Amino acid sequence: GAIYLDPAVVGQGVGAALWQGALTQLVATGHERVTVWVLDSNERGRAFYERMGLAHDGAEKADVVRGFPIREVRYCGSLQPG
Repeated sequence: GAIYLDPAVVGQGVGAALWQGALTQLVATGHERVTVWVLDSNERGRAFYERMGLAHDGAEKADVVRGFPIREVRYCGSLQPG
């Protein structure tokens, strides 16, 4: 699935709160790493994940969604302290 914020709330901490909630749940359920796919053209989203400590690992994939071609890039990070 995908999550997109309403443009009216971008920059108000909503995305960071959602992200922190997701990370808390992942850690509580024993996960050690997090991986997200983001549209390659989504500069704001990519910058967000980089600010959250994830890094683009070089993986890319192409798909067709509702008849439109898309390209996504993968961001990964550790959930371990340090």
